[in-house]
Amino acid sequence: MIRFLSLALLAAALPLAASAQPAPRAMPGVPARIAALAGRLDLAPDQRARLDAVAARYAGQTDAAALWAASADLQSVLTPEQTAALAARRTERRAAPRDGARRARPERRAARPERRARPGAQRDPATAERRAAVQTIRTEFAPRAEALRTSLRAGQLTPAQFAEQSRALRAEAMQRLDATRTPEQRQRAEQMRARRDAAKAARVRALSLTAEQQRALDGLAAERLAERARTAPVRTAPDRGAARPDAAQRQQRGDAMRAERDAMRTRAAAILTPQQAATESIHAALAHSGRPDGAARRGARGAGRRGRN
Repeated sequence: MIRFLSLALLAAALPLAASAQPAPRAMPGVPARIAALAGRLDLAPDQRARLDAVAARYAGQTDAAALWAASADLQSVLTPEQTAALAARRTERRAAPRDGARRARPERRAARPERRARPGAQRDPATAERRAAVQTIRTEFAPRAEALRTSLRAGQLTPAQFAEQSRALRAEAMQRLDATRTPEQRQRAEQMRARRDAAKAARVRALSLTAEQQRALDGLAAERLAERARTAPVRTAPDRGAARPDAAQRQQRGDAMRAERDAMRTRAAAILTPQQAATESIHAALAHSGRPDGAARRGARGAGRRGRN
């Protein structure tokens, strides 16, 4: 799914020097995820043996491509009832109220170490120069991204055209941003892009998507991107210092985005066969198995935020 260009530029803002980067969280391997998933299901003895065999095939693997391949293997092991139970649990989790979720966990805030200043990060002339270059690029591209959204709102672009032009603009911006990075940072960015592309290709293989299905799913992705762009606030330049929406506004926007996402999921499910939908449900369950409650995802978001400050 293509994101808004302004968000992509924020996400790609210059990271700090490698010595100041937070240590990456260790992600559970595929076997650990399968074991955690098995613990939530009522499995027959032969199913347990077959799940163990699948887990053994992916020993030591943690990448997203392996997770998709394992999901396809598990689809032939689990019964339709078991897969439906996983999908129902996922639906319940998405529907759970989220208002005040962070405030409801004061112990996590108490356990969080105080944020410390990064020694030398702001005094490094090279770092300051790269940050200034990133800000210049963001200031240049934000109006161009907003111009695309304006054309979309005016009906001058179809969702597919908007998605294609946003993708091209984002690629241009990312190329410019890559030029501001150190060789090590460029290497990390290339590795992340390679992992993302490998995961996308693995999903297509795992689901055995046809060309027609892929076109239909791409059309839905373009529609969702366009809908988010139509309702996004107008921004012609980075406005980091602007006042944030209040809690009620954030809650309202979050509810609307979740409703839109659920509607798109329903439409996407109609494109898939029952076997493909089962594989997707298993993959979603595996992606949330074998790790602390949301810790890995929050850690990844936190690392991104720290890199943008």
